[in-house]
Amino acid sequence: MVGEIAITFLVNILKFFIQPVFLIGLFTVYLIGSKRIKTERKTFRTTIFQQLFELKEYFLAAIIPGILLSILSFGIGMPLTIHWLVLLQVVTILLLVLFGLRFIHPLFTFSLTSLLVFVLGFYPNEWLLAHSPSVLKEWLMPDTSYFSEMSLTISILMLLALFIHAYLMNQYGGKYLAPSIRDTGRGKIAGFFKIKHLWCMPLFILIPGDLIPSLFSWWPVFSIGQTKFTFLIVPILLGMRIQVQAQWPKKAIANLVKEYQFVGVIGLCLVLLSYYVPYLYLINFGLFIIAGFIVMYRHRLREQKQSFLFGISPLGLRVLGAKPNTPAEKMGLQLGDTIISCNGISIKTVNELYEAYLTNSTFCKLRVQTADGEFKMVQTAIFAESPHGLGIISIEDQN
Repeated sequence: MVGEIAITFLVNILKFFIQPVFLIGLFTVYLIGSKRIKTERKTFRTTIFQQLFELKEYFLAAIIPGILLSILSFGIGMPLTIHWLVLLQVVTILLLVLFGLRFIHPLFTFSLTSLLVFVLGFYPNEWLLAHSPSVLKEWLMPDTSYFSEMSLTISILMLLALFIHAYLMNQYGGKYLAPSIRDTGRGKIAGFFKIKHLWCMPLFILIPGDLIPSLFSWWPVFSIGQTKFTFLIVPILLGMRIQVQAQWPKKAIANLVKEYQFVGVIGLCLVLLSYYVPYLYLINFGLFIIAGFIVMYRHRLREQKQSFLFGISPLGLRVLGAKPNTPAEKMGLQLGDTIISCNGISIKTVNELYEAYLTNSTFCKLRVQTADGEFKMVQTAIFAESPHGLGIISIEDQN
C-alpha cells in the first residue's frame, strides 16, 4: 500500500503542473510581470525590479501554507467531492479571465462554487443530462444529500484559506512596490501604485470513491481497508489587486489585512452557528460574498476621501522609490522623501540632479526632507553617470 501511495503522490505532482487553472494562473503572472517591466521602462526609462518576482512568488510563496492546510484537513477529516473541486477550478478561471485578480479570493471563489454546486444539484440541466454519456451524469448532477455536512467543511477550509490570504498580503503585498504616474485631472501628475499579486497554493486532498477512475482508467487509485481513494493535488489561486494613491501602501494593505481577519473571525462564529441552524450555511456563503465586496468598497472609500499623496513637491524632487541594491537604497531613500539639493546645489528635476551630482566624481551628497517633514543629509559613492545609476525613482513637474 505504501508503494501505491508513493507512486500516486509522484504522479499527482506531475499532474499538478498541467492542470488548466495552474497554467492559466502562470500565464497571467507572466503577463503581469511583463506589463510591469514595460510600464517601468516607458515611465522611468529603467526597470525597477529586473527579475519577474511575480513568478517566484507564484511558485513558492504559498507552498508551506498549502502543506500546513493540507495536513490540517487530513487530520480533522475534511470531506470534499470531485464535483466541488472541478467547479472551483472553473469558477476561478472564469473570474480570472473576466475580472483579473480582483475576485481571486476565497470569499468569492469558494462561496460561488458552493452555491453553484447546490443549485446544480437541485436544478440540473435536463438537456445536458439527456444528451450526455451515462458516466458523465454523475458530474452534471451532483448528489446534494450530503451538502449540509460538506458545506461545514468548505466553510472551515475557506476561512483557513482566508487567513492564509491575509498572511500572504501582509508578507508580500508591500514588498515590491512598483510606482506608476497618472494625471490628477487638475493639470498635475501624481504617483500611484497598482499592487498585483497571484499566489498558487497546493492543496493535497483525498477523494473517496471511484468517480475519477471511471472516467480515466489510467488515474492512480489506492485502497485503505475496503475503501478506494484517489489522491489529488489541487492548485488554489489566491490573488490581490488594489490601487493606492491616497494612502501609504503598507498602511492600506494593513487595513485590508485587519478587515479580512475580522471577517474571518465573524465567519467562524457563523459557521459554528450553522451547525445548529438548518440551511444557515447557504446564507453564510452569500454573506461571505457580501463581506468581500464590503472590504473592497471600504478600501475604495479610504482612497476617495483623501487627495493624491505622492504628487509634485514644490521643494524638490519627490521620491517614489529606490531600486534594490543601489546607492539610493543604501542611503535609505524611501517613498515620500523629497530631494532638496545634491552636492549643495538645489534641484527640482532629474536633469538638475544629473548635473548637480556630476560636479563630484566620487560622492553624491543629498539633502532630503523625509515624509515626516524632517531634514537629513545622506551621501554615497557614485558609480554611474546617470540618475538611475543611483537607483532613484522620482516624479517631477512636466511643465
